[in-house]
Amino acid sequence: MWRYISIFCVPFIVFATGITTSSPKRLTKVAESMDVYPYLRATEPSPNLQEPSKNNFESLSEDSIRTVLLPGEAVYIRVDASSDSVRAVDMRDSLPDNCYDAINISPKWLRDDLYQSFRHLPSDRASELADVILSVPDEQIDEVAFCAAHMSPQSLTDDRFDPELLSVNSHWIYRVADSLQYVQLVDYGDDDDWFTTASYRVVSADLTDTTSLEIPRDIYYWYVVHPKLSDEAPKMRDGSYDTREMTFDYFWREFLWSNPSSTWDYTNGGEYPLLADWMKMAKVMWIRNDTVLASDRTIDSTCSALDILGAWVSIMLPEPPGSIRPIQPNQIAIAHYGNCGEVQDLLAGAGRTALLPINCVGTMLQDHVWNEFWDDSFPGELWTEDVWHCYQVDRWGGVTSLAPSWGGYDTDRGGSKNINDALTWRGDGYMVDRTPAYTYVCTLIVEVLDVYGNPVPGAQVLFASNSYYDTSGLYVADIRATDQNGRVVVSMGDNCPYYFRVDSPIGSYPSDAGTVNAFPTLGTTYAVAGETYIASVDLSGALSNLPITELTATSGPREIQVHFSALDEYIRGPATFDSQNGTYSYKSPDGRMTVFVCDSANFVQYLSGEAFEGYEYNSRVDSGSFTIELPTRDVWYVVASNEEWLTDDELIYMDVSLNISPAVEEQKKPESISLAIVPNPFNSACEIGVGNGFNSGILQIVDVSGKVLETFDVKPRQKIIWSGNRSSGLYFARLTTDKFTTERKLILLK
Repeated sequence: MWRYISIFCVPFIVFATGITTSSPKRLTKVAESMDVYPYLRATEPSPNLQEPSKNNFESLSEDSIRTVLLPGEAVYIRVDASSDSVRAVDMRDSLPDNCYDAINISPKWLRDDLYQSFRHLPSDRASELADVILSVPDEQIDEVAFCAAHMSPQSLTDDRFDPELLSVNSHWIYRVADSLQYVQLVDYGDDDDWFTTASYRVVSADLTDTTSLEIPRDIYYWYVVHPKLSDEAPKMRDGSYDTREMTFDYFWREFLWSNPSSTWDYTNGGEYPLLADWMKMAKVMWIRNDTVLASDRTIDSTCSALDILGAWVSIMLPEPPGSIRPIQPNQIAIAHYGNCGEVQDLLAGAGRTALLPINCVGTMLQDHVWNEFWDDSFPGELWTEDVWHCYQVDRWGGVTSLAPSWGGYDTDRGGSKNINDALTWRGDGYMVDRTPAYTYVCTLIVEVLDVYGNPVPGAQVLFASNSYYDTSGLYVADIRATDQNGRVVVSMGDNCPYYFRVDSPIGSYPSDAGTVNAFPTLGTTYAVAGETYIASVDLSGALSNLPITELTATSGPREIQVHFSALDEYIRGPATFDSQNGTYSYKSPDGRMTVFVCDSANFVQYLSGEAFEGYEYNSRVDSGSFTIELPTRDVWYVVASNEEWLTDDELIYMDVSLNISPAVEEQKKPESISLAIVPNPFNSACEIGVGNGFNSGILQIVDVSGKVLETFDVKPRQKIIWSGNRSSGLYFARLTTDKFTTERKLILLK
């Protein structure tokens, strides 16, 4: 049964006041349904955690693999029990060579993220970004690599985006740093793994003590370095269709700092101040005090950087907005008008240009946005442990407020609004929940299961509530993606109604588009601070399982030991309030992966998508270990898969060792066994030289599935030329003699 809310059936409604530069999406109807559960129902998967083998086995060979798997991907470790060799195999399309070079010269802590980002880009764009990383001065590699790793694919492939913007961005960070008295860039680590951050001079409220404030690594890269401020496109070139995002062919760091264009002079011949001239005066970042600074105050070298920056923005934007509402700092600086939306963008752009840790935060359904600055030694205004503090410049040339007690205007802070949620933009489009800093909150939890009760990761959960201007309608408040447990947990303000809907490749809930559902224990009433409201729903579809029939344990003279772990998960979801409709990647610990073991015949079946048989099937688990004795001396595969997941990427690790029991008599391999392959990798032909220690033998070229492609009769010390008339990929040269068997891998690159 449906209950319709009185609404206008249009996708967007424009608020009459129009203070911000965006309008919320309105929803159509609310479903009354009995199949929403007010408690969590999913059970944790049970990984295989066998104890290591109790038998006295000795290791013959081992290998491991660590990589990021996108949905539908898998990697393998190939175990050849006849030659006692173990090799990691990755049959996915390779990145361009310079991408690996760029990854390897980047700090170790960034390499997984950079690889993951490259995997979501066209190869030519990934290669262009790699070239930028490889070309910048050493001191700027980390800044450029971080941005390449943490911008949405949509930002990086926008037809107005130039990869060189990342080097321009880092260049101006270091160029400006030499001109500022209140901040110093500092480096930590070594040549393989290092990071940069910023240290600021701050003054106590009583003006008696000046100390240093050093921001954490991630705050520096996300909120000082990152070139995307909020919903704008990071660019320094304009398209013919740009009306709100004009850059005048300059990136905002250079444009705001140096006013380089004679055609587009934001000082208007000296009527407005140059940012560089003002920020060079400041000797400290700020004076730790809840302060409201008059708009007509005197600016000089005794003022803090936050004080001077606020005054500069206030002077730059003296007028109400026009018909075009720009969202690019450069265009806002030229326009000299705006409401809180323009003030926020210019304050963030100018602040980061001046190397200040500043974000953009907003309560979209209350039609207000502002900024925050970071200081972990100053108590939060509502949430005492808070490290971010309200930083607001009032529109039309108004006052500057630093850490005001009333920030956000919620009734819990003495204002007139009931904040639904407060969100901060992160540079990749992910919205950080800042609601507990501005209002008392409830907790909303949505759990999404498939038809068989499996948690569904990557499902989009939309939250709806009323607005400041329309308390009876429902509008999009936030959209989040479920984690590996199929859950989204958010904080929302008290004294507001809340509804939800779920959309996923395997179904939606409610099924009708534009429809939302109530939380069972909340219904149509308003939320109460401190309460938790849960909705657990079943979708009509099912997560796909591999078509495997699991076989029972075996016995034999060889065993393999396997350890695996999904180290991290990249939860990928839609950037809700983003002009580029980007896709963010939120890195969360403890992902999920699927692991199994099969022989070469079943491996071919698996690769073809057909039903197959295997051992030790671990489906969608976070980690595990097991030991299995191999029944035959053939080729076996241990598969690490992300094929049973829908949308999220998994950073996985797996190691495999091949062991033998000392009780099994083995022919000793002569010390002169060898397979010399030159060159390797190769692109047309390679020379394969065999050693001695045998009488007769055969040399086989084998693909990763174990299929023999070519066979040569060989004698000791013979050399064979293999033309490599195959497609690019990984192959194996296997030498089988009357005395021993050995093999080496061949890499063919065309």
